[in-house]
Amino acid sequence: MHEYLGQHPTDLDELFTHFLFGAASRDQTLVISRLFQLLQAREEAFYATQQQDASSTSLWDFSLADQSEEIVTYIPKNVQQATDQDIIRICEVTKARVSRECAGLIVAHASGLSNSILQRNIPSPAQQLGYSKISYVHRTVKDFVSLSHVRSRLLEPMLGSSFEPHISLLTSIILQFKWPLDEFHPDRQINDRWPNILLAFTHARLSQNHRQSQLMLIPELNQVLCQHWASRDSIENDHWARSLFSSYEKRKNLNFYDPFLSLSAKFGLATLVSERIRKDDNRSYGSGGGVPLLSHCIEMLASRRQTVYPLSSPEMIREILTGGANPNQPYQDLNGKSQTPWLVVLDYLREADRRQWIGYYDTSESGISRLSVIISLFIEHGADPNGILVETKFDPSASALEIITSIYRKYASPEFSQLRRVLIDKGAHEREGHGILYQVYGK
Repeated sequence: MHEYLGQHPTDLDELFTHFLFGAASRDQTLVISRLFQLLQAREEAFYATQQQDASSTSLWDFSLADQSEEIVTYIPKNVQQATDQDIIRICEVTKARVSRECAGLIVAHASGLSNSILQRNIPSPAQQLGYSKISYVHRTVKDFVSLSHVRSRLLEPMLGSSFEPHISLLTSIILQFKWPLDEFHPDRQINDRWPNILLAFTHARLSQNHRQSQLMLIPELNQVLCQHWASRDSIENDHWARSLFSSYEKRKNLNFYDPFLSLSAKFGLATLVSERIRKDDNRSYGSGGGVPLLSHCIEMLASRRQTVYPLSSPEMIREILTGGANPNQPYQDLNGKSQTPWLVVLDYLREADRRQWIGYYDTSESGISRLSVIISLFIEHGADPNGILVETKFDPSASALEIITSIYRKYASPEFSQLRRVLIDKGAHEREGHGILYQVYGK
């Protein structure tokens, strides 16, 4: 044993390098590259949704992603429970690849039962195999493959190929809904499906191929989830995505024109949203009532608020405003409060200042410069320069000019200085008795 160990590097990173790349053939490096890219892409999705502690995925999920191009012809058009034979056949192929090619650095290990509340019986051995987890054997392996030079070496064999890990993982999630391990019964329970829905939308946003992920695969996800959803004729525009907006008490009497499109906007799927706007004209952003699509895009204006959603995207907001959305459109929000998208933006901006979500001397792309671009887009497309927020228990009443000016004064932002001048040019005026607090000298 001592002689055998003496033939291997003593440094841990060098040892992992020896195991992965030491004697691997060209075909083996392709398999290794694909498997590690799948795990890393799933970790990116976990990180993007603030699930940094998540470290594993099911063998069924991983196997479907690994073999998505090979097995797609076996999948039924309508939802149908996977047979034990199919589960074993697919899982064993990937499990063997992991065992044979990854030198024990990626392992499959037993897991608990399915999380589905639909499960009533003890799972079969095939289902238990599907529920088993795939993960790195130790955190040191995860740290090793995260090194930039190791990551580059893992990516190199697949350069120029059509393989895209986020596409494969998104396809896997769709296949899991079409080919579930558990017995299939349409219902109105969305909680069990939410983790996969969350990952699917996130993979679609992180993918480099937005046309395939957002224009082909996400609509396919919508179709299969509609099969899982037991819709009710008594509910106007009933849809599974509707149940993901606030509580039942708040949303039950609210009009939803397209809850799926609204959810896509919250997840930052700009390509899908812009395509729908282009095809559907003004119907896509709900100009006839209900919460406008534009308002869903600005919910994470300055902070993600510890949610799974990304920061508001200026690109998506530009597409919606260019498509004809009205920044001054009145509507009733989920709390029954009268709003317009422009007033919501001002309210979020004021809150961001109060909660210190805006950083001093911030030069990041996601910081104050992004905020200024969004505000500029609203003003450019007709936002009321004299819009006024009413007094709340946290903040006094304030006008658009007062809020923009206060941000300029506090953070010395040249972008907000320019926004202030634009507002004045558009007709904004100081309110009597409110000019002193927000006055900027040398204007």
